[in-house]
Amino acid sequence: MANRSMLSRRAFLATMTTGFGIALLAACSAPPSPSTPGSAPAGAAAPTSAPAAASGARKQVLFWGRQQFLPESNDYLTESVKLAAQKGGFDVSVQLFTNDEHPQKEVVAMESGVVPDITYTYAPALWNQNGYALEVQALYDEIGKSGGGWLDLADGSSKTSAGKRIAVPMNNEPWFLHLRKDKFAEAGVTLPFKTWDEMIAGFQKVNKPDQGFYAFDGQMTEADWVGNGLPFMWAFGGRLFDKEGNPTINTPQNIAGLKAYTDLLKNKMMPPGVVSQKASGNNEAWLSGQVAAVSNTGSIVLAMRKDNKELLANTYLQAFPSQAKPGTFVEAAGSATLVINQKSANISEAMQIARMILSPERYPTQLEKAGSYWFPIMKNYLSLPFFTQDEWNKEVTENIAPWTLASTADSGLSPIYDDMVISATNDMLQAVAVQGKSPEEAIKILADAAAAAKAKFKL
Repeated sequence: MANRSMLSRRAFLATMTTGFGIALLAACSAPPSPSTPGSAPAGAAAPTSAPAAASGARKQVLFWGRQQFLPESNDYLTESVKLAAQKGGFDVSVQLFTNDEHPQKEVVAMESGVVPDITYTYAPALWNQNGYALEVQALYDEIGKSGGGWLDLADGSSKTSAGKRIAVPMNNEPWFLHLRKDKFAEAGVTLPFKTWDEMIAGFQKVNKPDQGFYAFDGQMTEADWVGNGLPFMWAFGGRLFDKEGNPTINTPQNIAGLKAYTDLLKNKMMPPGVVSQKASGNNEAWLSGQVAAVSNTGSIVLAMRKDNKELLANTYLQAFPSQAKPGTFVEAAGSATLVINQKSANISEAMQIARMILSPERYPTQLEKAGSYWFPIMKNYLSLPFFTQDEWNKEVTENIAPWTLASTADSGLSPIYDDMVISATNDMLQAVAVQGKSPEEAIKILADAAAAAKAKFKL
């Protein structure tokens, strides 16, 4: 199961009720309804940040974020935030929420108008759509320079299709193929897979559905779609948007990718339970030894480091081979980002917090504290021993990170994407896997959802 995702990896919008989420997205920072719990009374201006300090008193800054898998990582992040406050002469409240709590906290905050001064989030486009995201190009440039420059993933994770820089990226959270070295070796298959055809042939050789062992576990729901169904579309040359941010979904390339993905279930190369799996489904299938391959984030590697070192020793990590461009690879990645509330009275202090978290003095240790879940998004940190001397971190750094793209490649952050992944990806997959519809019919579901979102936002 991914950390929360990447909005784009289900965690933000997929947890909302559809009506509530869409209503918020369409709000575009309109005043909250007087009937909304926590909103301002009719005729009164809604607060937009934590209450300001009294004149002459120390400023009170509110930082929100999501809890990471490792407590020591949360502790170190909290320490960085408080260190910025100590050096800057202000007070700060740090509130970190669980994966399940955090998305809904953000929704309620934007609906009520009471939002943090700075938030660590996977939904920067939503904060921007609702009028809260400060333009941070200068801060982005400053922090990037201190880290030797940003990796390509950073641009698509922090800038809108209109060119506005609305967030500062914190990390690279790549998805990647986990492959059972022992099972493939037993079948005479050599890893890594260098081409798409090699991968599919390898899957066929290890697949033993009559024995309850399957080649690949990929959910046929919205859960983890970003790291599973989407790379299949990319592998066939598809994209969801063009460079101007227009949806490009109903294409032969995307249809071919969807067909290849759903054919794995049709040909009994996936467990039948994938039609109803939740986010943790493929984690459990992998850790229990039911499949030869899954695509997931570093959460599985962290679990194996802790509880199953034997399975970890038999694990190889790589990106998906491209079918459209043999010899190249495709891989999705998310990025936690820092969004500063442009309506806050504490913008300078919020910037100090961002600088501290991503400073050369703090950021390398933050990456290490996050285990194999956070990877560098600035060039200077790719050569840290933590990422070059550990076998599996090195595989991610060398085999996967160079190929990672944001989910909205090549357009930049888009509220259209945020909106359509609420339920349309699930509806598309279910149309094929459960209802027996063709990939052509199913892809139209996603395309229609994108068109509706574009019209709603008047983009």
